[in-house]
Amino acid sequence: MLKKLLFSMALVLGFTSANAQLVDDNLFIQGGILYKVANGATEVHTNQVSSDATHDGTTGAPLAVPVTHAYTDAVVTIPDNVTVGAQTFAVTQIGAFTWDGNITLTSLTLGANITTIGNRSIRGAANLATLDLTPATGLTTVLVRGLQSLNGLTSPLEFPASFTTFGAQVFNSCTNISLHFNGPVTGLTFPGNILTGIASGNATLTTANPADLAGYGAVEPFATYYSNTLSTSDVRLEDTVKISIANKGATLKISGIEYNALSIYSITGKKVTVSTDISALAPGLYIAVISTDGGSVSKKFVK
Repeated sequence: MLKKLLFSMALVLGFTSANAQLVDDNLFIQGGILYKVANGATEVHTNQVSSDATHDGTTGAPLAVPVTHAYTDAVVTIPDNVTVGAQTFAVTQIGAFTWDGNITLTSLTLGANITTIGNRSIRGAANLATLDLTPATGLTTVLVRGLQSLNGLTSPLEFPASFTTFGAQVFNSCTNISLHFNGPVTGLTFPGNILTGIASGNATLTTANPADLAGYGAVEPFATYYSNTLSTSDVRLEDTVKISIANKGATLKISGIEYNALSIYSITGKKVTVSTDISALAPGLYIAVISTDGGSVSKKFVK
């Protein structure tokens, strides 16, 4: 039925690259993006279909006419909706393999209706510097290896308050990764292998409410697990506070600011002392959380 609908639209409109190009049953290209119609013909998912016809990028079913769509745009904004003829579809998912291995993509902004980043959908996009998740206020899920090997990101990935679920190995083989959550993360579960291949100290996790993160420091290799959203004053605080090791490793010296309290944590998230006397601490990487009248700031140090 839908195939007939799309072919009928093609005949009436004469699809062009300016509106929509029909590829196969339930598949069309618009604005340089290949879409698959899904969920009762009310939604579409982005796609990149393998030429071996072993999957259609969403369900694993083979296509009648195999096709590979080449994504050539460096800067992409996924629309909230796409319209073909008289029918409008919500763009709800970045389908499996869409930008898998793409070396052209440098900036990707999600649309407001995206709820899921699919299996391996942006894996290995080596030159991707900016991935903006914030417009997708209903984003809930990143599936298996969805963001694997993204080594060019220049800013933290900021997850909306709606987010709930990570699949396995989502950040596998990333050189480093920084995550910020704008909503409660109390029920969020990290698969044990979510950070496979990331060196200890090269992953950070922050949230709008630091109290939400109790216990998340135990998720290796998160080295910074306690931090607040930075305001303008916090940024100045970050630049102002200086820490150093004195007295042959026995004392943590804090300068540049008057502070009210100090807590020092191990990289596993355990509070080890509230004193500048660190003589009893074993050699290793620690996080000092320094509280002032103007806010709190976290500083890593190595003893």
